[in-house]
Amino acid sequence: PFFPRICAMSGDQFFDTYEEEFLRAARVIDQKIRRATELTGEAKKSVIAEAERALEDVDRLVRQMGLEARSMAPPLRHQLLNKVKVYEQDTARLKTDLRNARAVMPDPVAAREQLFQGSPDYPLFAQPRTSTSEDQRARLLANTDRLQRTTERLEESKRQMVQTEELGVSVLGDLHGQRGTIIHARDTLRVADDNISKSRRILRSMARRVVTNKIIMCFIILVLLIVIGLVVYIKMR
Repeated sequence: PFFPRICAMSGDQFFDTYEEEFLRAARVIDQKIRRATELTGEAKKSVIAEAERALEDVDRLVRQMGLEARSMAPPLRHQLLNKVKVYEQDTARLKTDLRNARAVMPDPVAAREQLFQGSPDYPLFAQPRTSTSEDQRARLLANTDRLQRTTERLEESKRQMVQTEELGVSVLGDLHGQRGTIIHARDTLRVADDNISKSRRILRSMARRVVTNKIIMCFIILVLLIVIGLVVYIKMR
């Protein structure tokens, strides 16, 4: 089986693991298909059966990648779903190649060479191979090259995703620093507001004392004037 037995991983890490398993399995399947075009009888059936089982595992891997991609955040989800579409196309292409390999029969010259290889008369049967199997192998090689190019493009996309992730982490770090600055400024303003409130209360208290002192002074002056008036009045009598 091609499924990794892993745990305690995030969704994108699961996707990367499934992706590596898919690419490795696709290369193995492609090699089996190429072998199947060169074999006959039970050997060919055995290789085709192995390729079919591997294709079933690849189908499950693609479905798992689709599930993981749909669980991601929107920007990353779009990139991963595009990858899944490419892998679905590659899987469909492998299935088509497998059907064609099952239908292709090896050319008589190749079968005769395989039958008489090692016998004294082998050179008599070693003739150039010109059959449809050569075209089939050439097409499979072309598919392998195309799969390799697809793998390289996906690796480049993966590198770009890593760079984007690093940029996102850097932006988040900057935002975290700015958040700390804002929180510090808010705390400073809160302390300043508390100090202003205390100063305001002190000023109000001082103003009340000033008013109280003025009232007391006015009362004392009034009492003195009354006393002076009484003294003058008494002396005048």
